[in-house]
Amino acid sequence: MKNGICLLIMLSTFILGAAASGQIKKGDSEIDFVGSLNHISGGDETSATAFQLVAGGGHFFVEWVEIGANFSLTKYEGVDAFGTVSGFLSLYPKIEKSDKIAHFIGVQYGHAYGMGDSPTIHGAYCGTKIFVSTGAAITLQPYYSRYEYSHGGVDTYGVLTGISIFF
Repeated sequence: MKNGICLLIMLSTFILGAAASGQIKKGDSEIDFVGSLNHISGGDETSATAFQLVAGGGHFFVEWVEIGANFSLTKYEGVDAFGTVSGFLSLYPKIEKSDKIAHFIGVQYGHAYGMGDSPTIHGAYCGTKIFVSTGAAITLQPYYSRYEYSHGGVDTYGVLTGISIFF
């Protein structure tokens, strides 16, 4: 099933990407909807899986700098669902008007809510936006995040996939 979804995404980018181009410019805004099935590890604790849905938005203050916020809902195996709110800073290399792919790296910092401990969260990510039409891209974003609790921390990593809309 997982391989079928990846194959569908790859095929759609080749089919739809022919007429698309990455025209990110100063003043653009972006909203994205992504999700992942990922792995968590708490050091000495046993590892588990987690499901995450994220909605976010950002603004390009210059062509290569985006600042914004993300809101997520996360469900760890054996733990009640909780949310996070975080700010992010993404950096994009120079994108030519004809480019169909935009690469980025970034950092995030925020807090979890809906839990007794309300941990802070920080992390880093990188990724690719593959434009399937003018103003719409498929997002592939590997990431690492650390949840810092008063009694220790939990590391999460995975790949967020979804769609980004530019306006």
